[in-house]
Amino acid sequence: MAQHIVKCYYCNQSFDANIEEYTKPTKNRYAHKKCAEQAELKKGIILQIHNKMQGLLGDEYNRTKIDRSIKSMVKDGKTEHGILRTLEYWYDIRGNSAEKANGGISIVDWVYGDAMNYYERQKKYQEQALTNEVVPVKEERILRIKPTPIRKPKIKLFKML
Repeated sequence: MAQHIVKCYYCNQSFDANIEEYTKPTKNRYAHKKCAEQAELKKGIILQIHNKMQGLLGDEYNRTKIDRSIKSMVKDGKTEHGILRTLEYWYDIRGNSAEKANGGISIVDWVYGDAMNYYERQKKYQEQALTNEVVPVKEERILRIKPTPIRKPKIKLFKML
């Protein structure tokens, strides 16, 4: 049988369509079956991000701003699933409000590391519960420092001679 070399729609690698399993995402394009499944999973996660933010922001929801933010965060090394989990951590677990979000998800840049640490600790706790091992874990202490009030200098109204 003759070779039918095509290029994957998602990863741009060439493959033989007669040998490997493939799907057709569009009429004239081919893709590896695994690449297509991963792309569908990513689309589903991005849709979940949009649904979550639309529910939180209401009228202030800005789809293009969120799409741009997701694209730049993925370029910086964050994953779509990590972005979703960070939003869940910030709004659901920590209970912060979405008033200051300005129609976007820029909070993810600041909280991503904390959220990933939180989920790693949760995973460790679940593993310990399954194995019934008690391993002492250092607790994190959150210190809240109150800002010192700003003193206004006293204005002298009269000069004494």
